[in-house]
Amino acid sequence: MADGVNLWVADNLKGKTSIFKVLKLALSGNDDLDEEIMSWLREVWVEFEIGSNSYSVNMTKGENDRSPIYRFYNANREALKAFSAEQVEAAQSFKGVLTNYADFIENLFFREFDYYRLQRTQRAPQKDNPNLLTVPASWKTYFKAIFLEANDNSFFYGNQSELVFQMLLGLELTYPINRLKVKADNLKNDIGLHKIQAPLQAAADPAHLAELQAELQEIHRRGLVLTEALTVTSPPAQASTLRQIEIARNRYNTLSQLQNTLNAEIISGNNEHNELERHATRAYRSMNESTVEMNKRNRRLNDLTEYEQFGEFFNSLRSKPALAAATT
Repeated sequence: MADGVNLWVADNLKGKTSIFKVLKLALSGNDDLDEEIMSWLREVWVEFEIGSNSYSVNMTKGENDRSPIYRFYNANREALKAFSAEQVEAAQSFKGVLTNYADFIENLFFREFDYYRLQRTQRAPQKDNPNLLTVPASWKTYFKAIFLEANDNSFFYGNQSELVFQMLLGLELTYPINRLKVKADNLKNDIGLHKIQAPLQAAADPAHLAELQAELQEIHRRGLVLTEALTVTSPPAQASTLRQIEIARNRYNTLSQLQNTLNAEIISGNNEHNELERHATRAYRSMNESTVEMNKRNRRLNDLTEYEQFGEFFNSLRSKPALAAATT
């Protein structure tokens, strides 16, 4: 394989997908190879780099085809060839079976990529604070978000397309993408705050404030006029009319309360009526069931009486022996 993009071209069922499944097995410990393909493999080397560090994974046959032995080295294969036996042993950081290897390789990636100082934005805990806070983000959570959510490519939702884009660009660009995303979130929040504060700043204009103060004084003046009008003594005719209006209002309130009371009693009576109807229905059903059962018992009693009468009739019969005549 060369640096950059590599391309395999072959007919169907020639093993192109199996190459990626082998790479997946070496880099994640996730084995979904067909049994026959695993039986063909004798030895596999997979090399990769993280930053300036080189690593290699070596898979060899174990006790059977489905249990290869995994060895992980902190060096590439060419460097290992120049090492002594002691140096090769020192460069080997893992040797074991698939189950243990899957845990080892996951922890390795999370540890190696920990130099990424990722961030995320969140709202301030105070309700009256509209600013965003920038806090450290867990690499493990971020890593899983990219590779687990972006794995479902049947449809796009949320920021899934962004996660797929990060996968295609590679993890080396995860850090700048994360920083740009945090910066974008802060810019969006600043724009929102500006939209809220702009009307307030416009309202702080001296000319506008003078208009508001004049309007407030006019409202205050009208309030005083209304207050004076309410406190002026009414003439006798008007006072009598107001008294009649007050009496009518009190009577209306009394009748309204009485109507509410009657409505409540009507509702309560309807509920009682409905409950009595339910009781009557159950009683009627029970009576019908009792009538049916009583009819059954009467028919049974008639059958037994008839059976008894037939028995008495046949018991009263007497069999008479037949007379035989003999001639000599």
